[in-house]
Amino acid sequence: MSLPTILVVGSLNVDLVTNTPRVPDAGETIQAESFATYFGGKGANQTVACARLSRLKTENGIITAPSTYIRMAGCVGDDEFGAALKNGLKSDGIDVDSVEIKHGVATGVAVILVEPSGENRILITAGANGLCQPSASLLTPAPALLVMQLEIPQNTVLEMLRLAAESSPPVATLLNPAPASRLPDSAYQRITHLILNETEAAILGSGGAAVRTEVETEMMEDCRRFTQEFVNKGIQGSVVITLGAKGAFWHDVKAGHDGLVPSEKVQVVDTTAAGDTFIGAFAVKVVNGNPISDSVAYAVRASAVTVTKQGAQASIPWRDEVPTPAS
Repeated sequence: MSLPTILVVGSLNVDLVTNTPRVPDAGETIQAESFATYFGGKGANQTVACARLSRLKTENGIITAPSTYIRMAGCVGDDEFGAALKNGLKSDGIDVDSVEIKHGVATGVAVILVEPSGENRILITAGANGLCQPSASLLTPAPALLVMQLEIPQNTVLEMLRLAAESSPPVATLLNPAPASRLPDSAYQRITHLILNETEAAILGSGGAAVRTEVETEMMEDCRRFTQEFVNKGIQGSVVITLGAKGAFWHDVKAGHDGLVPSEKVQVVDTTAAGDTFIGAFAVKVVNGNPISDSVAYAVRASAVTVTKQGAQASIPWRDEVPTPAS
């Protein structure tokens, strides 16, 4: 029996991470605490999350027991960063045949400032990511799920959603609209799963203010209001709103159910790839037939592991590193 395939079309970046006691004010220079370089990009991070959370890694470094086949499509530059990014993905058991090397272009870069609380601020230079183009050939053979974000051109995302919807049979899709920008209403009819945080929900929705998170009844009310907007626009499978330390709200469109999964209590070191780990964990569970509620609960546990470590891809756990739910 062949494994279900997840295809991620998205960005690949090199992350330049500076740990700072605080973010400097305009015109101010302060002494940073440390600097490191990591592989990142939302597309690559989510691909790595899919790969690791569907596999075990032995003490000898052998990847085994996969539940899902993972492919990635995107663009890197013809520099040392681009080659290293592809090799890094390949080492995690990912099919990188559709990751193109663009000549004369730099690989995408993200400059990340991390404060002691683990909160981060990110500046992105698209580089080769800006040249990522849609292609019907990416959907042959057809994946069980197409995962995308918005760190590549929006027109590419919209066209891939159209191609997936018009495939025979249609390909299920998952969109993480980050960094957030408004989408045409027609796009929502081609999205199976929409996963976004509370700020992104406010930007994409018409409600204005972000989700109120101080009082749970108000938080649930706001999440349901935003969710209903997205369902009215055509979301077919689920809407998930991640809420940081408050956990994640989910709505199963077909079943008509919703709920809140509380966050795990952990020592936060760096939140950089928490959202991407959430996406990968959810995707792996969904394509293997798990309910929306269980997929979200697993994603919350997996992302909690990520925030306890420094870096983006370096912090994403393997399947056996995610704790089982407490009885």
